[in-house]
Amino acid sequence: MIVLIAVTIGALVSGLALAFGLGAKPLTTNLIGTHYLRLQYSIGQTVLVGDIEGQILEFTPTGIKLDTEEGVSSIPGASYFYDVIILRTEDNDDT
Repeated sequence: MIVLIAVTIGALVSGLALAFGLGAKPLTTNLIGTHYLRLQYSIGQTVLVGDIEGQILEFTPTGIKLDTEEGVSSIPGASYFYDVIILRTEDNDDT
C-alpha cells in the first residue's frame, strides 16, 4: 500500500514538473533573449527587428520597447533568436 502511494505521488510530482517546464519555455526564452539584446544594443540606438524599425526606449525583463512611427512597440526577447536584427547607423559622410 505504501509503495502504491509513493508511486502515485511520484507520478503526480513528475507530471507537474514536466507541465511547468514546458509552460515556462516561452518566458525563459524571452528572459534569455533580452539578456543578450542588452549586451549587444543600448538605449537610443535605432534597430530593425523583423519588419519593425524604431529607437530603443527601454529594456524590460522579457523584451524591449521601441519608439516607432506608429507608436511604442513591445518586442519580445525571443526575437533575438528568431528574427534578423539590423542596427541602423547614420551615414557620416564628411565629403
